[in-house]
Amino acid sequence: MENSRSLDINIEMLEYFYGCQALCNVNFSCDYPFGKISIFGKYEAGKTSLVRAIVGLEKINKGSIKYCGEDVLNPIKSGLFQVLFTNNNFFKYKSVFSNLSYILSLQNIERKNIEFKVLSTLKEMDIIHLKNSKIYKLSPLDLIKVQLAKLLLRDTKFVLVDNIFSSLNTEERKEAYNIFKNLVDKSINRSFIYTTDLPEEAITFGGKIIALRYGNMEQEGYWEEFINNPINLYVDRLFNPNRNFRRKNDIPPPLNKFININSFENYMVSYSLKECDYDEGLKAKKLNYSSLGGIFLVNTDLGNIFSQILKEEYYVNISGETRYYSTESEKRLTISN
Repeated sequence: MENSRSLDINIEMLEYFYGCQALCNVNFSCDYPFGKISIFGKYEAGKTSLVRAIVGLEKINKGSIKYCGEDVLNPIKSGLFQVLFTNNNFFKYKSVFSNLSYILSLQNIERKNIEFKVLSTLKEMDIIHLKNSKIYKLSPLDLIKVQLAKLLLRDTKFVLVDNIFSSLNTEERKEAYNIFKNLVDKSINRSFIYTTDLPEEAITFGGKIIALRYGNMEQEGYWEEFINNPINLYVDRLFNPNRNFRRKNDIPPPLNKFININSFENYMVSYSLKECDYDEGLKAKKLNYSSLGGIFLVNTDLGNIFSQILKEEYYVNISGETRYYSTESEKRLTISN
């Protein structure tokens, strides 16, 4: 039956609360085999919450996780997932060999085969010299290498790695990431979900990228889309830090005839000319500008009271095109004719 159906993992409308909303309407799928997804986000973006929710370590409030089109009722015990967290769960006073052997012992493998497998893995990872070292004596980089060795000891369809390189310095992180990326590229019949706080890792990992911000999916796509068509200022600044973002210093017509630009300091009106009908004036409507970072309201026709949430607006030139972004401001303004 399994071979006749899609073997993808599908995360549908996932929501999770703990005091406040940690994940909101998260939807994506990971192909199997050879699927790669990098989940990018800064501190408190929801990366760890998402990984824990997917593997069943957190009870989700809404949504589902489906494999082969069916709900995964007990993900962590399903045998589908292997997870590497920053908290490595090693026995810190035992040796590297003992810790890796313990992982295999849980799979009911014979003792002689366990020794052979562990030694082969240590050699492949080029850390055979750490065989008898106690976990607590390892350097941060060596500890990460031992964690990555765990990926060679289990045969699961999906591997989730939760930003485990974040505590390393720049050079160590590059080395560890390259080791991990090499393991991913050589893997057969496995799919990977990798969370990171570095956009360059998200880009080079391969496959789709999901940008998270406070538990919300800001953008999903391939690296070209994040470089050439970022959905908002937040994403663009992170993936294109060398761009020159300049504050907009004029207001597009016809609003400029109603607003004294000098009275609002640096706060500009975020308004799309495409929504303006010059013949009939500004009609009452609600405009959803989620891609610009918020919602503003046009309450009445031209000539009556005009009320609008103000935005701080920026623009950047990309391949000859001027792109505008808006960030939220609490200032409001009411204008009468």
